[in-house]
Amino acid sequence: MLHPTREELAAVEERVRELRAEKARRRKLADSAKQAYAALPDDAPDSAAFQIAQDTASSLKSIERELEEAAEEQTTLLKELGDAEAGQGGVAFSGVNGWREVARHLNVESGEFRADVPLGALMQPMAAFDGSVDVASSRIPAARAPFVQQPVDRRYVYPVLPRESLDAGVLAVVEFRQDGASGTVSGDVVRDPVSVEPKAELDIGITAASEDVEQFAITIDNVPQVLFSAEPALQAFLQTRMQRILDLAIDTHVLDQVQAASPPSGSSGTGLIEQVRNALAASRALGANPSVVALNPDDAAGLDLHTASGSGEFTFATRDAGSASPLWSLQIVESPSVTDPMLIDPGLLGALYAGASTITIDPYTGLKTNTVRLRLEIQALFHVRAIAGAFQIA
Repeated sequence: MLHPTREELAAVEERVRELRAEKARRRKLADSAKQAYAALPDDAPDSAAFQIAQDTASSLKSIERELEEAAEEQTTLLKELGDAEAGQGGVAFSGVNGWREVARHLNVESGEFRADVPLGALMQPMAAFDGSVDVASSRIPAARAPFVQQPVDRRYVYPVLPRESLDAGVLAVVEFRQDGASGTVSGDVVRDPVSVEPKAELDIGITAASEDVEQFAITIDNVPQVLFSAEPALQAFLQTRMQRILDLAIDTHVLDQVQAASPPSGSSGTGLIEQVRNALAASRALGANPSVVALNPDDAAGLDLHTASGSGEFTFATRDAGSASPLWSLQIVESPSVTDPMLIDPGLLGALYAGASTITIDPYTGLKTNTVRLRLEIQALFHVRAIAGAFQIA
């Protein structure tokens, strides 16, 4: 039989689910009413359409208030349950109200706790789970030594690209783009002002492109529950293991998406410096304005160690390395995921659509052995908008 507080939580969770579904329905109605009002001609009577738009907006605000109240009640109940059961819940991230996040995503029946944080947030130091000591315990620790973390490589390309948020439940990115086969001009653009001949015409086609998002996920099983009483231990597990795997997967995904779109390429010149400069000219001729050159670690090291012919002195100042090398005003980004050097115009190439990183902690499947299961996942897609924004040196 469920604890009374758990029964209340189950009821509140069901009400929250119903309110969320109703909120989604009312949002669609409000958006439709707003669009209908905006589409009216300037001389059309608009009082009825305006009233409908106003009513649907008020209805949406009303359901949002109800959802907020239910979430507050859920938070209070969860806090009571956490206190009663020695803090089984209670996730707290830097800048995030942990109890509130867990309350919003708690599934009482399956016993899963979930909190969402932005992509990349786990790359920075964060607060721990509730690390307070139970004063009633006879085993209060006198000291807590630092957790020894193994270092990881944090060189990625994706942080320099534009980021777009991805709402929960979104499974595809849709946009309209120019048909690659269109763009021809027929007729004379320059003409006599009094001419009655047909004016020049641009043949251009617009098509809708839809691309499915990807899920990136990793789990760790059988984590000793005692680790959740120490902030450095939990930080080590999440930062140096799970997040590293997802970062690598996302970085590889970004480069794979670019390769799949067949970027323009060329390798004119002797040595990387000449090739980059010639590629820069070729990329600008296509309408791009690259500001980044992505290199693998070997090419980046070779660039930094380049010497001038004759004098044998280093071309670049030895006090700096990697991104500090002043190569044609390009920012140098080094990543093990890169194969051939690539020039990138971040604003033109595309955007990384990403949802929140979701951390799920299951404290029940390992209850008998005092272990928990961790899962970190994210929905993301790098959507190539204009492949001319990349130029591969190959």
